[in-house]
Amino acid sequence: MNNPMGSNMGTSNDGKSTGSVIGIIIVVIILALGGFYFWGQKLDNKGTENEEVATTTEETADLEADLATTSADNLDADLNNVENELTQ
Repeated sequence: MNNPMGSNMGTSNDGKSTGSVIGIIIVVIILALGGFYFWGQKLDNKGTENEEVATTTEETADLEADLATTSADNLDADLNNVENELTQ
């Protein structure tokens, strides 16, 4: 009449399957968040690759070195482009 094995058989399988589903959902969410994080880092790095870095010191030698590395080849064309953008 009193069967301890028969009373727990249905509930133990349900608990294991629910726990597995919740665990899989948590892992998928963590992987998605990690993917978005690294994707954002990659996008941020693309934007800073072409930026020139100038020194923040006021030493004459440092300023002269920055001036020597600054390219002014297309300065006239760039200024004309800015002027055209402003007059439109």
